[in-house]
Amino acid sequence: RKLTKADLRRIARQKREAEWEAFNSTKPDRNYENPADVALIVEAENNMGDFKLKSDPEFVVPEEERLNTEKKRRQMILLEEGMYNIRMEFNSRFLALRDVKKKVCADIKDKNKRLRELQSALKVSATLFEPEIRGEEMPETRDEIGEKDLEEYAARVDADNGKGSGSFGGFG
Repeated sequence: RKLTKADLRRIARQKREAEWEAFNSTKPDRNYENPADVALIVEAENNMGDFKLKSDPEFVVPEEERLNTEKKRRQMILLEEGMYNIRMEFNSRFLALRDVKKKVCADIKDKNKRLRELQSALKVSATLFEPEIRGEEMPETRDEIGEKDLEEYAARVDADNGKGSGSFGGFG
């Protein structure tokens, strides 16, 4: 006789149930404790100490660990002092590097002067590298005002005044 689809499903279900029974029979007993796990738990209890869980409803923060405004203010002051020290260390290293650059630039200029003398004696011309120190490398001169700055400012003011003299009061 030929098997129907229902028979095939019933046979597959019975086979699956048998597999599950075989699998579940390999499970250990509910009361079984692995001796290696038990030994590790005992060792941890003996050596780790008493750690309170912060999620425990009976947990109370110890007085020395409580945070108050004085402790937070002290912490903020220490952080600001640390940031200040880091900034000052960076600035001192930056200025030291700038001093090295100044010395190297002066040395290159001296050597360029000697090279120009040799070029004129040999009647040879070649372009030489001329080092320069840019303005942003000299923050202490940022607030100094020179004649050139005053002339640029006056030209800008004159240009702005010229704009406003037209119709509509400078709005167009």
